[in-house]
Amino acid sequence: MVLPSISPAGRGVAVLALTVAGAGALLGYPSFVLLGGGLAGLLAVAAGVVLAGGRARAELAVEPSRPARGDTVRITVHVLTSGRSPWAAGRVAVLGSLARVEMAFTGRRSGDGFQGTATIPASVRGRHRVGPVELVRADPMGLARGSHPLSSPALSSSALSSSDVAATVRVVPRLARLAPPPSARFRQLDGPDHSVLRDGSAAFDTLREFVPGDDPRRMHWPSVARTGELLVRTFVDPGVPSGHVLLDTRAGVYGGGERPAAFEDAVDVAASVLAGFIARDFPVTLAVRGQVTWPAAGLPETTDSMLELLSEVLADDDHGPPALGAAHLREGALGSLVVVTGGHETVPASTFDALARRFTNTTVVHVRPAGHAANAVLATGRMAVVEISDVSKLADLWPGLHAQRGGRP
Repeated sequence: MVLPSISPAGRGVAVLALTVAGAGALLGYPSFVLLGGGLAGLLAVAAGVVLAGGRARAELAVEPSRPARGDTVRITVHVLTSGRSPWAAGRVAVLGSLARVEMAFTGRRSGDGFQGTATIPASVRGRHRVGPVELVRADPMGLARGSHPLSSPALSSSALSSSDVAATVRVVPRLARLAPPPSARFRQLDGPDHSVLRDGSAAFDTLREFVPGDDPRRMHWPSVARTGELLVRTFVDPGVPSGHVLLDTRAGVYGGGERPAAFEDAVDVAASVLAGFIARDFPVTLAVRGQVTWPAAGLPETTDSMLELLSEVLADDDHGPPALGAAHLREGALGSLVVVTGGHETVPASTFDALARRFTNTTVVHVRPAGHAANAVLATGRMAVVEISDVSKLADLWPGLHAQRGGRP
């Protein structure tokens, strides 16, 4: 329980009480002293009402538990009061890292129930705590105010704790529908007619351990002789698009600050490109700070896992050029590269010329704050350059890039 705080009106009453009582004592007017004491007693009664006995329990529900950035989260609170003393009128406050919301509370008798709902914006990516829940009460005269933490109904009265009523919300990047860009060196004229890579295609990919059922003709005998393990060659279809996404995390190129708004939009773009490949079971990788962070060890290669991973990516103060991981460089020239970075004045597309030569085609997406972006295609060809303010603008321009490259959106 938090001790009552005196409101501005209460402080005025306190000053008046001291002034009247002091003047009465100095001038010898007992009635003034009594009046000052009465005003002080009024403050004491107000504080007592706020601290009045009785307990309340609360249940908290949050929907959805995994909203996309920009969505709203609906909070529902159910409060049940108990005890003999009346509850003062007040408000139910739900604290948390996303926002603080308050709802009017009118229950006064023991056993009164209250249910209120409110919505808060899911504007910041990451894992957020919604709660604890407090009952903020004030006396009817508005002289004092205090807050009482609420506990879960499942707890005993001796285990009251404000941390017991809380929920977790994970805000993930916002997605737009983006088809994988045509990226194979030898594309099928009608596009790939399957969504899962087939073994036996022409392009060598990697070595893996032999499993029963593998074709013995695919055994890589030099590696077997060198390692003593049975290793077979695997192949990928060069007609299937493969993607490589480079996310620039330098805060300075997005305008600076702890969480630049343009960087949040850049993460949405990277997530949307990755989701387009994952939805069709096409191979795709993500590089952040020079390291391949997707696919991630121990995580299933699903859109949900990718979104959770990107929900935790933050901008940094690094001033060096963005870099790709080694895996991207090994697979160069068989896939498309999508670079997501800040404004083209800060990071010109020519920065990526040497990198782009390793890939079939490259798309550089410059993300700038709303009101400063052209929301247009600045260049086409093997290196396409696009400037946008948010991922929905990119979704409008994306099909045109495919058409100019001979692919299908």
